[in-house]
Amino acid sequence: MCCLYAFNGFVQTSVDALFPVWAAADVNEGGLGFTSSQIGLVSAVGGVSMILTQLFIYKRIAKRIKLLWTNRLCCLVLAPLFVAVPFISLLAPACSGCVWAAVLSYVWVYQLFRQCGMAVVITFIVNAVCDEDMAKANGIGQSAVALTRAVGPSLITPMLAWSFHNTGMPFDYHFPFFFVAAMQLLGALLTIHLPTTLNEPHKSKSGCSSCTTTTSNTSGDGAATDEVAVQLGVMHTGRDEAALLPAVDDVEANGKQL
Repeated sequence: MCCLYAFNGFVQTSVDALFPVWAAADVNEGGLGFTSSQIGLVSAVGGVSMILTQLFIYKRIAKRIKLLWTNRLCCLVLAPLFVAVPFISLLAPACSGCVWAAVLSYVWVYQLFRQCGMAVVITFIVNAVCDEDMAKANGIGQSAVALTRAVGPSLITPMLAWSFHNTGMPFDYHFPFFFVAAMQLLGALLTIHLPTTLNEPHKSKSGCSSCTTTTSNTSGDGAATDEVAVQLGVMHTGRDEAALLPAVDDVEANGKQL
């Protein structure tokens, strides 16, 4: 699960670094010629899509088709989407309105399925382990994804710069997008052999050594507590009887005097 999380982080961070650089490139080089403010506007629209997906869309999709198929759906939608993105530059010389419609549609759909896919992988990590190992698994996953998020941009941006110097398809400016599309398809293949138990929270505590140890310790502590309680009850009863004996003796002595 941690490897899948790291892989998704690599792909998505690569795309996040690739799109602004490509959009800012000159139209003659295959880019869109966007300014920094225009790129910022596109990112803002993507942020709105991200928020709405987390609040209203992801839960419904995951509940309907389960987590495994949600992840596969995200990969199968994003792969052709990445292939189609560089062809938006063909619209740039003729129709700027068409470019904006295509770009905003892309970023909206991308953020929707990106957030769903990432949320599913994080849920996989939670469902794969028992409660005692959850923090450890999350720490390993966060460390792995931090590494791949550093590798992604450092790999994809030199690839884009190299592609601008090529003229033949597919090694021109289309190549980095084809690369991330192929990685996205590979991510779908990685989920084929995952067990369906990941669709639900981890329930089998008996297979977890730490859980078993905790259960046995709890049982032992319960037995010890019962034993101590019995002993305390006996001691308490003994103390009560010992306290009553002087009082009985006093009553008998007074009776004799009378």
